[in-house]
Amino acid sequence: MAVQNSSLGLKSLKIADVVAAALPAAFDVELYDAQVGSASVNETEPTTENIQIEQKRGTYRKITTADGETTYTVQLYDLSTDQIQAVKGGTVTPATALVGKRWSKTEQVEINKAVEIVTLDDFKIIFPNAHVSALITWPTTKGALGTITVTFTAQDHPMGDVIVEEPLA
Repeated sequence: MAVQNSSLGLKSLKIADVVAAALPAAFDVELYDAQVGSASVNETEPTTENIQIEQKRGTYRKITTADGETTYTVQLYDLSTDQIQAVKGGTVTPATALVGKRWSKTEQVEINKAVEIVTLDDFKIIFPNAHVSALITWPTTKGALGTITVTFTAQDHPMGDVIVEEPLA
């Protein structure tokens, strides 16, 4: 039977510090507990403008005025202080005899990480340099769990903005 070049599901989601002209040696921080149905890589089309001239009808030339983006968005149920720090920055203070482990932040920080997404079929989607935006939603009702919605936006990198690697045969 021929190998199917299709991809299904999420096996792992890992991040690492961005390396200037290479991929990280290891993606050493795994992000856990992705909500079913919340994870997706999406592309937007570039913004274009039609240029017209006086002498003829129709489009003389189409120009790109803004590039499209590639993003990966996922909602994570793991609200541990370590996971929050990995995607939002800030400081984690160890637990003491009187209080549990704590996360805090005093200022907004810009976070860029390399991202490795591995599907259940072992496809790898890699963003060598991604801007990270993470927003916490923490309902305080019995019927809902808190989540961190994380959006990784691919940015310029010498290896490519987005790398797709097929599984080994």
